[in-house]
Amino acid sequence: MNMKVLKKRRTKPVVGDVFVFQLQDERFYWGRVVSITAYIAGFENCILIYIYSNSTVSDEEVPELSVDKLLIPPIATNALPWTRGYFKYIENRATLPTDKLAVHCFYDVVFNKIFDDAGRELDRKFEPCGDYGLASYTAIDELVCDTLSID
Repeated sequence: MNMKVLKKRRTKPVVGDVFVFQLQDERFYWGRVVSITAYIAGFENCILIYIYSNSTVSDEEVPELSVDKLLIPPIATNALPWTRGYFKYIENRATLPTDKLAVHCFYDVVFNKIFDDAGRELDRKFEPCGDYGLASYTAIDELVCDTLSID
């Protein structure tokens, strides 16, 4: 596990919440909650997040958070990254239509099908397309570190 514990939070995230996490490289990586009602792989009310490619040396100034700067495809998770302290809440920002992808796409490797964030099957793939499943904070850590080539 490369993510550090920053600050535990008991309240559940809401749409528009901007958060950071810090890896062992000491840099802060940024994310945002874009839905708290996603239906992914049979799980209701999943928290859908974006993780951005921006990284900073401190968590004091929020960088530009743009859908064209996603580090990895959207991820569905639960509240544990916040309650365990890996994701630190920074602020809440109103979510504009330009802050979100037009379609959230997830690939189900078991059934070789593609779904959206409401559990509806899609007729084609939209990029970026994530995995159809609920990701734990350890899985998020692994995906981010693999993408950044961090051991």
